[in-house]
Amino acid sequence: MSPRLLSVACCTTGCERKHQQTTIESDTARKMPVNETAVIPTSFIGRISARTSLISARDYKTTVQLLDDNETICQEFKKTSNAQVILDYICEYLNIVEKDYFGLRFQDFSRHRYWMDLNKPIYKQVRGDPFCPNVALRFRVRFYPSDVSVLKEEITR
Repeated sequence: MSPRLLSVACCTTGCERKHQQTTIESDTARKMPVNETAVIPTSFIGRISARTSLISARDYKTTVQLLDDNETICQEFKKTSNAQVILDYICEYLNIVEKDYFGLRFQDFSRHRYWMDLNKPIYKQVRGDPFCPNVALRFRVRFYPSDVSVLKEEITR
């Protein structure tokens, strides 16, 4: 598909001079002239970038990979909520009572791994694409007790 130049008579002034416009040919569509100076009116929704949405300004779609790396949990959390909220959600999902031994880890684009501070908001810790509200975390064991008998719950062991 190659663009073709087409001479079109000026219709606004009635003059005899010709203007060059680029036409785009498509197999299924008819020939459409493209005017480089034309302003295309758009609605409010049309002006919003295709990569963002109204919800993404406040929420992160969070994917948490569990300990065995076979199962993941996807849930939306508010951008301003602390990482403790995510950890509580995961521990409740897995029926874990002793949360002190576990944590959430984040890996950035340069493949550095960081433990999430449970007292800080998510948006201050996750440095990703600001237009992409997806966060990938890993649920990991953060502290190993020296004696396993200290653990009260069987699921924690």
